[in-house]
Amino acid sequence: MASSIQFFENLMSPKKEIRENAEKDLEKLKLMPIAQTINIFKEGIESSNENVSQLSALLLKKTYLEQEEKRKELSQAEAQLLKDLVKSQINFQGRSWKTLQRLGDILSYVYRILSLSQGISEIMVWFSDQNLSISRKFGIYLIEVLCEIGALKEDSLDEN
Repeated sequence: MASSIQFFENLMSPKKEIRENAEKDLEKLKLMPIAQTINIFKEGIESSNENVSQLSALLLKKTYLEQEEKRKELSQAEAQLLKDLVKSQINFQGRSWKTLQRLGDILSYVYRILSLSQGISEIMVWFSDQNLSISRKFGIYLIEVLCEIGALKEDSLDEN
């Protein structure tokens, strides 16, 4: 496989053969445990190229978090690793809103796995940031995603 950044760039390539080869690599990647792939996604998310960063975050979510059976395979340690990765990439002054949304999507699923109550506490910190309206917007977005994925149902709140 090409370097992580090159891999994500190849997935967006206008050249059919390059894109198809990258898509084959992506299918192989989807079969691997997160411990073997986290650095690939991490490098993509850390990219200064916002398109690469967004695609990497989106594919991480789709590969390990969107499907309930895959999500259930994640250990608490793996979920914490994802949370730490995402939180290290949240920069309200250096990231586009679209990238922040992609990171928020991952974080919402991770909150559902780890601790919804702790997640709500973290979201409240973003709500209370008086200096950055984008921080409050991010908090609102997280609440919206948590609602969409069914994390804020009454029985879910009782469990956490």
